[in-house]
Amino acid sequence: MLTQINKPIATRVTLLLLLLMMGGDAWSVEQLGIEIVKQHPHPGRPFTQGFLFDKGLVESSGGYGKSYIQRYQPGAFAAKQRVAVNADYFAEGMAKHGASYYLLTWKSRVMLQLDPESMEETGRTLYSGEGWGLASDGRQLLMSNGSSRIRFFDPFGVVPERSINVSQDGKPVNRLNELEWIEDKIFANIWLTDRAVIIDPQSGEVTATIDLSLLRKDLHKPDKVDVINGFAWDAESKRLFVTGKNWPLVFEIRLTQSPD
Repeated sequence: MLTQINKPIATRVTLLLLLLMMGGDAWSVEQLGIEIVKQHPHPGRPFTQGFLFDKGLVESSGGYGKSYIQRYQPGAFAAKQRVAVNADYFAEGMAKHGASYYLLTWKSRVMLQLDPESMEETGRTLYSGEGWGLASDGRQLLMSNGSSRIRFFDPFGVVPERSINVSQDGKPVNRLNELEWIEDKIFANIWLTDRAVIIDPQSGEVTATIDLSLLRKDLHKPDKVDVINGFAWDAESKRLFVTGKNWPLVFEIRLTQSPD
């Protein structure tokens, strides 16, 4: 006599067996959410490209003929200093490395070295391709170009250059945008999404994804703003800030475990 097998049960058993054979890899990428700790004004609603914390927030705003760098007053969310970038350049990612700031340009293939106080140019480095996100791990600069590749390089040429290809479950993660180095991991916004990823800097593997969609719920007109873009990490106080292009707010957030 043939026994009829309940299809839903059979399907669940099959999936369980597949997961066991995979050795638990299906759960290897952690899914994270966020908790909003505080909201702050975003002076001038910049078209945020680079975002960093150096005694206070500093950011670069993009656009041909209208790019600028803005520094916030320490401990406050009001602009202290605003310096225009050469009109020929579309400002992109920005990072502090050593005693200087470094600013990428989108298609000009020029990275500007800037004095952190005056924001005046003190040097420049040429590179190939487009410039998107920039961060520093303390030894090298990390640069994205809109693909799945992150390049590590030393502007002084002391540390050998290398690169990683970012992937999740064996598939490339493209459109990597603004970068931030946080406690020995790379945080990267994914352009055109409300998602960010945490990346192992040695292997390029995504170790966690972050759902940032909650931020849009606190924007008065979420359809009138551009993409999420910009992590800034206050390493001393362990505070994480995030904003977006033309957003009216900067959010201080805390990462949370997503519900099962």
